[in-house]
Amino acid sequence: MRANGRAFSAEMAVSKAKVNRRWVYIVCLRDTSERKSAEVAVRDSEARYRTLVEHAPEIIVVFESRSNDV
Repeated sequence: MRANGRAFSAEMAVSKAKVNRRWVYIVCLRDTSERKSAEVAVRDSEARYRTLVEHAPEIIVVFESRSNDV
């Protein structure tokens, strides 16, 4: 939970290490909210593109033009 009480998506990694003859646990918590949002946006975009291509009444040609001026 965030400080404001809202839940968020996270991943956690835990490792055990010996420090000064004592075992300690190292916990790394990473907020993955932005990554999850980006994944949803990509899936939505792919679905829209797939629908457009599958239902297009004409031929669609996609090409990339590269300039040597850069």
